[in-house]
Amino acid sequence: MKLFNLLEERNIKPYDFSVSVKCSLSMLSHINSGRRRPSPELAWRIEQALDSAITRDQLLCPWVYDHLENLESQIKPEFDQRLSRRIDKTTIIIEG
Repeated sequence: MKLFNLLEERNIKPYDFSVSVKCSLSMLSHINSGRRRPSPELAWRIEQALDSAITRDQLLCPWVYDHLENLESQIKPEFDQRLSRRIDKTTIIIEG
């Protein structure tokens, strides 16, 4: 997830956020676009400011998480479809 999308969801202005995490708006823009990575300290401050909605690992190694999201988007629909067919062919008994 892009940093600015997360800020928008929380109604936080990027400039206000940059002040709260003690970095420039330009740096946040570079991080958001993938042109730069934050220092470990800045990544930690961003993670803390957003209550871990985005982790420092996601900020420091975005290519890993982007790859995982792409894999999930490819696998999940097929998995859901298989699971749905399996449930349709199975009788589920719930005792309580």
